[in-house]
Amino acid sequence: MSAASSLRNRSATRPTRAEASRGTRLSIHARIALLAAISACLALIACGFAMKYWVSHVVSDNLNDKLDTQVLVLARAVTPDGHFDQSRVLFLPTLENPAQDWSWRVETARGSWGKGSAITAISLFPDGHQYIRGIYSAHARSGAGNPLHVRLRRLSLPSGPARVMVAAPDRVIDEPEHAALRQIIGTLALLSVGLAAATLVQLHVGLRPIRQLSHAIAAVRAGERKLVPDDQPVELRPLALELNALVTQNAEGLAHARRHVANLAHGMKTPLATLALRLAREEASPESRALVADLDQRIAHHLRRARAAAAGVGTRARADLEPVARDLLFAMQHVHDRRGLAFTLDVPSPCPLAVDAEDLDEMVGNLLDNACKWARTRVSLAALAEGSHCAITIADDGPGICEEGLSEAMTPGMRLDESRPGYGFGLSIAQELAQLYGGSLELGRSEHLGGLLARLTLPRPALLHRDG
Repeated sequence: MSAASSLRNRSATRPTRAEASRGTRLSIHARIALLAAISACLALIACGFAMKYWVSHVVSDNLNDKLDTQVLVLARAVTPDGHFDQSRVLFLPTLENPAQDWSWRVETARGSWGKGSAITAISLFPDGHQYIRGIYSAHARSGAGNPLHVRLRRLSLPSGPARVMVAAPDRVIDEPEHAALRQIIGTLALLSVGLAAATLVQLHVGLRPIRQLSHAIAAVRAGERKLVPDDQPVELRPLALELNALVTQNAEGLAHARRHVANLAHGMKTPLATLALRLAREEASPESRALVADLDQRIAHHLRRARAAAAGVGTRARADLEPVARDLLFAMQHVHDRRGLAFTLDVPSPCPLAVDAEDLDEMVGNLLDNACKWARTRVSLAALAEGSHCAITIADDGPGICEEGLSEAMTPGMRLDESRPGYGFGLSIAQELAQLYGGSLELGRSEHLGGLLARLTLPRPALLHRDG
């Protein structure tokens, strides 16, 4: 097996790039909040424009009513022959103030009369903006060039056409509009704050069942409970039932597999015991009998593990790496005391892992034993939390393994050096156990010690890595 294929095998146990990108998507809470914010902004903007439109109409209508009254008074002062009878017009001080751009004009075939500012550049509103009483609105300019709002009425006289105009400065409309709009904007701003607060409260209360379901699932993964509560809201109840069915199915499958392992191990106990007795009677070599004894110990270990797993089916295992590592280092110091190896331990206390204690002991023990066999003077064991997993590194200052031999070292029964003791199963067993728990085992060269570096990645308890 090549190094490239080894890398592919390792990457198969990790999240793909697409899976990693899916983890960066917005949460349901953020999505609903964003949609609510966008909807509220659009609604408030539309409401602002609508209110501006109606405020403008109300102010314009009030001014038009005032101007139309004057237009009607001036129109009644026009005689049928086209003259303007000044005596029929009351004194209009507001309309006769040129400094403030108020003015009026009467134009007939007989002449033109008026007071106040000049009215020039008259432009009628479109037909859809004409108003009642036959009076039209128009834009115009004063003598000083200021914009004017004009009300204009056309008359048909025997002497010819005539028109009556009353003008007011545009600011009479703009200033009340702006004042009203400032109040409207302030009101809408307060309303938006209230809507945002109400949305956050609704999201917090409405999404509480989802958060509770997430905590319950994490508790199941951490081994704190067996099943997810099924007393969920109508929308989440089918999901809870499916999750419980999946957990139950997995537990049953695990129990079935454990029973098969136990039966296999139990079935081998009798033939192995018979073989041990025969080897003793035939005075076989101590190495052969030691090999049988080692096999018997391994089978006994798997029997104990199968019984322990059967008793705890449906729950997640949990073990602390720190005491296991200390016990193993103590044992390795005594096993290799003649070689004077120096051991370094850097493991946080506590260091909980979501694995069975005996499996953890076997994985770390195999890797430590392998490091001690090849080390010259130093062996180190360290652990570091990496999100949902914990990386355990075991390094030595031995010769290490070449790049081509890294993948072969994982092959069951493969021994790269027949001169050293062992059977070639330690690394493969550690790798298989790690993969069963959703972890991995990678080999490389230690930059610090120069020898082999074994990187064992194992899962942490779900609640722990979520909070920390």
